[in-house]
Amino acid sequence: MRDLKTRKLDRAKLVLHKLLADQGAWRSYPVCTFKHRNLYNNKDYTFEGYLIGEVVTDDFKQCKILTYDGKQWHKHKMLDELKEAYQVIRDKKKALKPDTSTKFDSEINFKGRAGYNDNGIPLSPKTIKQKNKNKSMYAARARAKYWSAGSQLKNINDQRAAAAKAKYQQSADQGAKAQDPLDDYRVPYTPIPEPRYSSPAARKKVYNYYDPITFDDTISVTPNRITKEVKFKNKIEEAIWRLKNKR
Repeated sequence: MRDLKTRKLDRAKLVLHKLLADQGAWRSYPVCTFKHRNLYNNKDYTFEGYLIGEVVTDDFKQCKILTYDGKQWHKHKMLDELKEAYQVIRDKKKALKPDTSTKFDSEINFKGRAGYNDNGIPLSPKTIKQKNKNKSMYAARARAKYWSAGSQLKNINDQRAAAAKAKYQQSADQGAKAQDPLDDYRVPYTPIPEPRYSSPAARKKVYNYYDPITFDDTISVTPNRITKEVKFKNKIEEAIWRLKNKR
């Protein structure tokens, strides 16, 4: 609370206020508390005083408060009304907010999670938004943990990077050629471009076309008859066959 010792007590206004307070002039007014931010040191202070008047214009309410040190304050809300005002604003926002609930919000997978299928895929817009938020928060925590002081993974990576840099730097130094002291006095060699000769023209392929053959030079060949040896059962069949074939 505000201390009267920090103010000038010999002021006429404060003297009058003290006399009225001693006579009990402010006891009929309700006591209230309010918060005030000091713009010079950017700190919040809590004060207590008498609520001596209220001015209400539509949704705007202004309270006139008299503190114990005789100073008058004009505040919009007191600490006792902040909770009620917050509930009213929250109910209004909920009423204006569109309903995005779907039938998948009540679907429960085998693990007991609502809004997810058995494979862990979100089905409703609410669960999709929550999953994206969880992924972004996990990535942010992982980055913060990696770049924080004393990170074991970062120390391992730094050690490996330093070892690789030293290794390649050493190999580069060993592979570099030692500079010859006569290099500064040598005339740089400028190659003379050789004349280019055009390649000989490709020989044109000549095709010779002949007249077609108009006469037939084929030779007909008659194959010899192959005599098949005939076998007979008896002499009578042989005689009959010889008579028929005239043999």
